[in-house]
Amino acid sequence: MTPAHAGPITSGPARAALRLAAAERLLGRRHADAVWFLRRLEDEGWRADDLWCRRAPDGPVLAAGLISEHAGRTASLTVGACRDPQQVRQAADLLNDMVAELARRGELQLAQAMTPAEDAQAAEPFMQAGFTELAVLACMERPNSRNARSPALPEIGRAHV
Repeated sequence: MTPAHAGPITSGPARAALRLAAAERLLGRRHADAVWFLRRLEDEGWRADDLWCRRAPDGPVLAAGLISEHAGRTASLTVGACRDPQQVRQAADLLNDMVAELARRGELQLAQAMTPAEDAQAAEPFMQAGFTELAVLACMERPNSRNARSPALPEIGRAHV
């Protein structure tokens, strides 16, 4: 089922007028959360063109994603939660377009994502976009004085490349 909007559905960086709607779709949350998120991205030095959305002209945001490039020629990709197969397809198409953008930028060797281990549905857009499950992350620690060493933890996420 295709949305009933005139024109083709396209993906690209969220223009200024669409950033709030894209952040809301990415987070699956309300306006205030999206405003805080956008401010946080700006404070952290993220590029505005790393927040992406997929939509038809003059239509609602169908999917939203975020590109996070890292040192070492890797990038992490995130998309908003999907509630039905059509949203999964739109998110998968968005991921394909985001990967193509990273390839266009050059020098990227690995695009990856992390989804909750207990939520197979969260991985579905990535799997449809051609990512493969690489590993199950059992524990994630950050070595600093605020994070005391913790005992063994259950699976917390699945890595996809």
